[in-house]
Amino acid sequence: MLFLSIIKPVIFYKINSYVQVQMQLACTGLSKSNLFFIIGNDAINCVIARNDDFIE
Repeated sequence: MLFLSIIKPVIFYKINSYVQVQMQLACTGLSKSNLFFIIGNDAINCVIARNDDFIE
């Protein structure tokens, strides 16, 4: 639990969402998926490719 208390909740949410998208891509066999973040009044669309590295 110490690790979770160190990172900011927003960063944890983004990483968790990314992992969920990668799991869905692995289970469905699709090659790409869209992940939307709503920040303020703006919707940001992230296109995530299957097996794309989150951190390079």
